[in-house]
Amino acid sequence: MMVSSLRLPLAIRFLLLLTTAHALRAPAAAPRGRGRGVARGRGRGLAITRRGQQNIDWFEKRRDGVRSATKSARRSRTRKAESGGDALYADVSIDPTVAFRGLSGAALEEAAERLLAEAGAPPAQAAAVPTITSTVPDDSPVMWGGCPVGPVLKARLLAANLSAPLAVQRAAFAPVSQGRSALIWSETGSGKTLAFVLPLLSTMKKGTPAQVLAVCPSADLALQLRRVVDSLWPPEEAWSTGADPASAVHVLPAGDDGDDDAALLAPLATAPIVAGTPHAVRRLLEAAAAARRQELAASQTRGAGGAGGDDGDDAAGAAAAGAAALRRNLRVLVLDEADQLLKSADVARQAAARAAQRDDNNGAPLTRRQREVVRKIRGAATPCEEALRALPAAGCAKGLGDLQLVCATATAGRALRRQLQELSGAPNIEAAAQLVAADAKRPALLPRTLRNAYVLWRPPHCAGGGAAEADAAPVDEAAAVAEAAVAELGRAVQAALPAAAAILFAPRALGVAKTAEALRRAGFGAAEVLPADGATAVAAVAAAEAAAAEGGWAAAPVFVASERWGRGLDLGVRYVFLLAPPANAAAYMHLAGRTARCGADGLALTLVTHQQAPRVAAFGERLGVGFEPLEVG
Repeated sequence: MMVSSLRLPLAIRFLLLLTTAHALRAPAAAPRGRGRGVARGRGRGLAITRRGQQNIDWFEKRRDGVRSATKSARRSRTRKAESGGDALYADVSIDPTVAFRGLSGAALEEAAERLLAEAGAPPAQAAAVPTITSTVPDDSPVMWGGCPVGPVLKARLLAANLSAPLAVQRAAFAPVSQGRSALIWSETGSGKTLAFVLPLLSTMKKGTPAQVLAVCPSADLALQLRRVVDSLWPPEEAWSTGADPASAVHVLPAGDDGDDDAALLAPLATAPIVAGTPHAVRRLLEAAAAARRQELAASQTRGAGGAGGDDGDDAAGAAAAGAAALRRNLRVLVLDEADQLLKSADVARQAAARAAQRDDNNGAPLTRRQREVVRKIRGAATPCEEALRALPAAGCAKGLGDLQLVCATATAGRALRRQLQELSGAPNIEAAAQLVAADAKRPALLPRTLRNAYVLWRPPHCAGGGAAEADAAPVDEAAAVAEAAVAELGRAVQAALPAAAAILFAPRALGVAKTAEALRRAGFGAAEVLPADGATAVAAVAAAEAAAAEGGWAAAPVFVASERWGRGLDLGVRYVFLLAPPANAAAYMHLAGRTARCGADGLALTLVTHQQAPRVAAFGERLGVGFEPLEVG
């Protein structure tokens, strides 16, 4: 007993000594939330990896305010421009209680006039577009302004009075001709169609069918694409007597016009380029998928000793040849006006709503109800996305990433680039499509030769003071306001502008036909509805220019169109008339961009009420342009 009682304190002392030595030897545990790096072991905090220690040091420096450990808020100027592209889709409110809080009557009108005067200040001069030099002299028979197009294409370009490429055409030639996916971003009227057509034609073989599939938002744009290609690759004379010359571009029929699968697929066996609307392209790919299934079934039947298909059916043979050409030769997919095809405006609004909800939540994640509200902004998949999903079934490619993707638009933003990344399955937006612009750091959104003017007026229902927006008024009242706007436009234009070809985008309240009638009553005797065929409209504009010079505005061609004509079409008009500013800057950019094409002068004139002044001022700020009042004598 005496021995055991003497040994007990020594054992306790030994255990305490071991515990103290272990505590002194073990490092402090990493604080929770300060990064990974704790090595796995029997107990937490016993060992910290090298990276974990670096994360702990960075956290402590950031807590102490060390500048080298803080995250930089600066971004590249290109990404800022892309974010600005998304902001163009945001609608601008003209609620007077927001823009002119506490003002009414004369005070509101004075504030609106001051706001418009500030919007009329000239914008800062854009940086000069860098030029691309070439080691091959331009007098070479194969070079056109530094672009190796070959002798045949150069001769046809010069014959079309195209002496040199424009900036975006020069910038896009190399990446597109080398087979890289590209997103061509340039202002309206800058020659984006020729920017992707020319490098494709210079690398294509005219005798190989179905090499390019072009998706256009309307049949008019598809026909315009065919006119551009026909100017460089003239249609060949048909072998059969009385048949039309064979164009290199086959435009798919729009709508459900009763064409069977054989009629859709047969032209693919001869045309190198196929163009159409998303609905027409989807019908084509579904027909190609059905032909592929029939061919596989027939081959299995022949392998089993069956009789096989009917080789004497010429229509079925032509359809099978067209489907086979599409599967074998398709290598390029073109999305003309890509932001409209993919509805990037809804995606941008969805991202803005998500960011606003997150700010309201002080950075906390969105609730389930908030996510549902944000998800409804975008809606279902677009017809273009549904058409592209049919590519693998048709045997054209395993996915969009297997094809060269060429997109053209005047409003490229972060939303569109993320959409292209999602469609192609690329690891990042740069791999999905290379951004091609004349100056990516300072992209121009409107032509530099375009003048933006406005006429400030007071609608009839505004005579007593403040007025509401015409769109919010009843239908009869909105139509009366639109007719009064046409009369006001006639007085201002005939007093201040020389007669020339013009296009007026009709308001929904009045309609296209009634707007043309109101224009004729206002003194525009040659006002008419724009022909449905784009080629007919261009010919009508060219033929009426001489009449406008002799007879003034009574004989000048003033075409009335709906807003669907505000995308991509080149009509050759000098003026664009708007009876009211549209809802957002992107819509104004595309409508006003129907004039001042390819370096020509043009003017976009907008009728503005005092309540609509904040919208015009916002357009000037977002587009980087100035609005000037039309001097009416």
